[in-house]
Amino acid sequence: MMKNLLHIVFVLLTVTIAHGQAEYQSTGSGGAYALSIPANIDALTPGLSFTFKANHVSANPSTLNVNGLGAVTIMKGVSTNLDVNDILAGQVVTVVYDGTNFQMTSAPGSIGASGSDSVIADADSDTEINVEAAADQDVIHFNLGDNAGYPAAEYFTMIGPRLDVINSGWSLFIGKDAGVNDDLSSNANTFLGYESGNQTTTGNQNVAVGYQSLRNNQTGFLNVAVGSEALKSNMAGNQNVAIGQQSLLNNNANDNIGIGRQTLYTNTTGTPNIAIGSNSMYANTTGADNIAIGLNSLQSNTTGFNNVAFGTDALSSSDASHNVAIGAEAIAYGTAGNGNVAIGTGALSFSNSNNNVAIGYQSMRNNAAGFSNTAVGYATLPNSTGNYNAVLGQSAGNALGGGNRNVFIGFASGGSLTNGSGNIFIGNQSGGTVSSASNKLYIENSNSDTPLIYGDFSSDELAFNAKVGIGTLNPNNKLSIVTDASDGLEMQTYGAGNTNMMSFLHFGGTIGSPSTTTSGTSIGTSLYSGYGTSTDVAAARIRVVAESVFTDASSPGAILLETTATGSNFPTEKLRITSEGNIGVGSNAPSVKLEVANGDVAISNDDHRLMRLDDGSDLLPVAYGVINDGTIESAASTSNFTVVKLGNGQYQVNYIGSRPFGGLGEFQVTCTPYYQGETLVATYQYLGGTSFEIFLTNLSDILTDGVVSFELRVK
Repeated sequence: MMKNLLHIVFVLLTVTIAHGQAEYQSTGSGGAYALSIPANIDALTPGLSFTFKANHVSANPSTLNVNGLGAVTIMKGVSTNLDVNDILAGQVVTVVYDGTNFQMTSAPGSIGASGSDSVIADADSDTEINVEAAADQDVIHFNLGDNAGYPAAEYFTMIGPRLDVINSGWSLFIGKDAGVNDDLSSNANTFLGYESGNQTTTGNQNVAVGYQSLRNNQTGFLNVAVGSEALKSNMAGNQNVAIGQQSLLNNNANDNIGIGRQTLYTNTTGTPNIAIGSNSMYANTTGADNIAIGLNSLQSNTTGFNNVAFGTDALSSSDASHNVAIGAEAIAYGTAGNGNVAIGTGALSFSNSNNNVAIGYQSMRNNAAGFSNTAVGYATLPNSTGNYNAVLGQSAGNALGGGNRNVFIGFASGGSLTNGSGNIFIGNQSGGTVSSASNKLYIENSNSDTPLIYGDFSSDELAFNAKVGIGTLNPNNKLSIVTDASDGLEMQTYGAGNTNMMSFLHFGGTIGSPSTTTSGTSIGTSLYSGYGTSTDVAAARIRVVAESVFTDASSPGAILLETTATGSNFPTEKLRITSEGNIGVGSNAPSVKLEVANGDVAISNDDHRLMRLDDGSDLLPVAYGVINDGTIESAASTSNFTVVKLGNGQYQVNYIGSRPFGGLGEFQVTCTPYYQGETLVATYQYLGGTSFEIFLTNLSDILTDGVVSFELRVK
């Protein structure tokens, strides 16, 4: 034992004396240094120290082989391999063997080619700034030793204006405790600010800028948080964007976007949502599929979904769903209504009801409970609480309160109506003076009380205050119908009642002040015209004329049929039926049931007849004539009978017309003899069929030739 101890002391003294007196030059290359020392050293023992002049630049790693005892790694800072240029060519290096490695005790990087230090290192050389890792490289390397759980490595290089971060899994952390728990795998996070991304372990591709932004995030990925405490409490939520102080502060969901101070501040699991503007969707917790753009938009929403709010305070008090609000204060103060559309400043501001559409400045502003309304235009239906109303036009329905199922179209249409339901007002200011009405129709381009078209739906009445044209754009009368030959006018009625299909009503005076109908007044007229060579001309007319002054108890009238004669172009009276039922043909004052003036009455043939009502016999004969000694006179109806003379005063008449008879009770013959110097008597005898025989006798009952007339009537 003593012998070995003395041997070690001797070797150390020898080496120390040798080092103090001589400088050894290394050999080798590529970081593999070799020394050949004359001293009797055949083993390496802890504590041995060697000083040598390096013949080349170090590499990573570098080794030293003394007297062929084997290559031993040269370390700096206890456990760090040398880097390039830790040992420079010509540099004097001192190392001490620690039993495993050589520890370099001399400062690394000695004197560079420029005469300046190329390496700034700490005492144990594991943290350094190296400006000459390779000859004329012009890159600054930042090497950090093992500290705070980070392995010793090169973490930054500066190349020109660029600072490259390396060995961090492509992540960048700037700020106290920013990204402090990142596992430095390939996370590609960027955390800037105090404790930004502080708890992130494996979360990746996140960007956090600002005080405690994304502070509690652990595994969430693809998030962007810009602003103090933006996405602060997010732990596992992914693909969120939060820009602004405390934006998405409590979020732990995915796919939300908040831009502005405290946007989506309370959101926990609601997704996806978009909030742009300070305090927009501030209170949202689980609400989903919402879009809020504007200061305080959807501010109070917590669980509502499928909403769109665009404008300052739009839907700011609502916690409902399926609403669209575009414009400042649109649906701003309602809390519960669903399925509404409000476009315009103040539209549906105070609505708490459902399924309304309001488009225009302050449209339906004060509607609180009315539902299923549609209002389009400036200040339309501003105070209505009714349902199922449809309004189009500035100030339309301006005064309406609780009416339902109204339709107003046009500026200020229905503007004075305060209550009423089922109305339709169409046109500028139509129905503008009506304050209370239901089931009315007004079509007018002013506030007139007598609109162009008026209707009453409850009684199915329709009135036109205009000339009406059917088939024409230029009606000449109250009703003008123009059609081609294939069309006409048809009226139908059904049932057993005595319904008037067409009614004419005449008043004296004016519309506003009617008076009694006077005698001779035309109550109703139907004119029938054709077209001449250059204009229309009348062919016939039917008139109803008052026969005397009307009273409530008596209104006698006559019907006049007027036709236009050849050579004239306007009709005159041809036939009249009086109030007593008398008919005058050519007479305007018939005193009997039928009065024919200045003309004859004829029946075309014996197929038609005038007959008695009592026995059905003809009033007019079917055959008649004058027989003169057996010969038919020319004035007789010779076309339907023949005469045969059988003897003196004896003539057979054969009826050959279209009115057959076959017995004594079916016909009647009247015979009248003519006086010719003596009195004659005429009789007849039925011969059967349609034949009979006439006998002429004198007072002595002797057959005598003469003249006799006869008339044959058939029942």
